[in-house]
Amino acid sequence: MWNPQIPTQFVVANDNDANPVFNIWDLRNPAYPVSTFQNIHSQGILSVSWCLSDPSLVVSSGKDNRTVATNFKTGEQVLDFQVDAKLNQVKWSNTLHGKVAAMDEHGNSRVLSFNPQS
Repeated sequence: MWNPQIPTQFVVANDNDANPVFNIWDLRNPAYPVSTFQNIHSQGILSVSWCLSDPSLVVSSGKDNRTVATNFKTGEQVLDFQVDAKLNQVKWSNTLHGKVAAMDEHGNSRVLSFNPQS
């Protein structure tokens, strides 16, 4: 998934249970990642998506049944969505601010809201 603000940056997630990390890479310096995010998930990461309306946010879902929005600039975990299943796909909405479309391991879809009031 490409950074919507910096066209040379992209995020890559690791589904390895022993090393559940995601990295931000920049094509201008491919020798090492710009940022590495550890200790967000306790098991492998299944999906990751950049927020189009706020490019500092990345949402990730893991085998640990956690879906977490992280500020990639500060490393802060902004929101831990309460889910009851492994979400194999997560993607920020292009048009609905603060909404994440998700699909679980059984093919069921749901919408997660970054704003609990909406």
